Amino acid sequence: MISSERPIQTLPDIVTRLARRRPVECVIAAREHGQWTRTSTADLLAAVRDFSLGLRELGLRPGQKVGILAAPSPYWVIADLGVMIAGGVSVPIFSSAAARQIEYQQAHSAMRYLVVGGVASRLAATPITAKVERVIGHGLSKDAGNGMDFEAVLRRGRQADQKDPHAFDWLCGRVSPDDVATIIYTSGSTGTPKGVALTHGNLASQVTAAGQRFDLDEEHDVALSFLPLAHVFERMILYFYLQSGVTVHFADNIKNVGELMREVKPTVMTVVPRLLEKIHDRIVIQVEEAHGVRGQLARWALAKAETQAEARAGDAIADALMFSRFREAMGGRLRIVVSGGAALSEALCRFYWNIGVPLYNGYGLTECSPVVCTNYPAGNRMGSVGRPFPHVEVRTNSQGVLEVRGPNVMRGYLDDPDATAEVTTEDGWLVTGDIALIDDEGYVQITGRLKEMFKTSTGKYVCPIPIERELCRSPVVDQAMVVADGRRFVTSLIFPDYDTIASRLGGKDVDDKALKDYVSGDDYAREVQEVVDQMNHDLNRWERVQRFRVIADAPSTDNQQLTPTAKLRRHIIEDVYSAEIDEMYQGGRRS
Repeated sequence: MISSERPIQTLPDIVTRLARRRPVECVIAAREHGQWTRTSTADLLAAVRDFSLGLRELGLRPGQKVGILAAPSPYWVIADLGVMIAGGVSVPIFSSAAARQIEYQQAHSAMRYLVVGGVASRLAATPITAKVERVIGHGLSKDAGNGMDFEAVLRRGRQADQKDPHAFDWLCGRVSPDDVATIIYTSGSTGTPKGVALTHGNLASQVTAAGQRFDLDEEHDVALSFLPLAHVFERMILYFYLQSGVTVHFADNIKNVGELMREVKPTVMTVVPRLLEKIHDRIVIQVEEAHGVRGQLARWALAKAETQAEARAGDAIADALMFSRFREAMGGRLRIVVSGGAALSEALCRFYWNIGVPLYNGYGLTECSPVVCTNYPAGNRMGSVGRPFPHVEVRTNSQGVLEVRGPNVMRGYLDDPDATAEVTTEDGWLVTGDIALIDDEGYVQITGRLKEMFKTSTGKYVCPIPIERELCRSPVVDQAMVVADGRRFVTSLIFPDYDTIASRLGGKDVDDKALKDYVSGDDYAREVQEVVDQMNHDLNRWERVQRFRVIADAPSTDNQQLTPTAKLRRHIIEDVYSAEIDEMYQGGRRS
């Protein structure tokens, strides 16, 4: 429930407040190799205390940077909180980051220590292990000259606590709201990542604001977390969960989210739109495969969920027959689902509300710690990204670009005053780069991104996001990327939805070769052409997709073509498929 305690000022306040809450046997659960490991409140607090004191004994001093490259787990949480309580600056690193990005982040941040997780994280960290003073991880003392076992750091901390039982409280009390807590590198969807410096006050203001918008109950709410903690959205939400006393379950793999929702039965989740699209597509496939009377009922119910403007009391029959089954596939208890990280279509949002899953769309960016605005139970308007968070102000400039001011706005980009000045107005507002509308009731609608307004060589402007979103509404299209900037006309790369195609060709027994053969054939091309033609009918002439190419290999974080929040890295994809793109522009425009 909402706490009557004073708002937190720093992240150590979360730890001290957690120590005063009702102790629980499982505050964090992590799944590894199919098994759950559970961490109690007492064990988490003791480990955070010992790790922070251990780092202090090793020589970590205020303001020094410590990288964390590990999967979401109690280990990650202990390292992150321990670093910041010790006065250090936590620098999370995405495990899927390319070697050159990891090297850049280490050098740019002047990273002194590095905390690593399992084997995969250690391999990813290889380019920088010799460039930091200490590499901390389980069993590392035998593997590297500068390696140190995680347990050894904890032992040093326990010894320091025994010598001075007040040392930990002193560390917590020493941290100021104005101190930099973390450097988070932007995902680099358009180029070189920037190091966003966020203070304790920035993040603490977000945790407090989240509590004013969403009322969590420590006795009944259960959270499932599957997004990387290196991303500021999930990380801030984790702090909110800890602040609220809610048990958090970390998924071992995003591919297992469907299974884990049924197992954990969460009441609250944060998601990215791509997961919601995948769940929706699976439901559609299951409905299409159903036969007889059950199949007819399923298609009738799905049509209602897809088309009606809003849920009605008269849908009790559809709910009893089908919608309840859809909810059970997601655990059956979801009462708060917050979507962020990328654009969410109004149609998809309506679908989830119609089947009884309360879905709240929000908007933010790393530079704002990250939430700017969100829909919430007491204020929800589909098609918008909601109202501003408490104490956050928004406005639009003469170009229609959204600007933000508030306690959540970053200190600036690390060692880059010029870049900071570029996104800061003279009167202190952050320029987001996103084009927005703000209605009379304060609801914000994001309509595009200034940097992603492509200008063709004929001088016409094209916004790719609505076009790509419309293409992806087809069940056979997983991703689409519009190409138009500086070109004579609009084209698109099409990435097939293999789940749908496999279902049509015979289900799980279809091998990869058969799938690749199908998407490279005429039947698939004709189906995509029909999708393109139908979409083009409602577009201005200069916006219409004139040609497309089917790309068999899907973009992913592994091949660096997706950011961790499933946004397309356009510059990388254009480089990889430059030949296919150039081929589309050979000859004239398609009639």
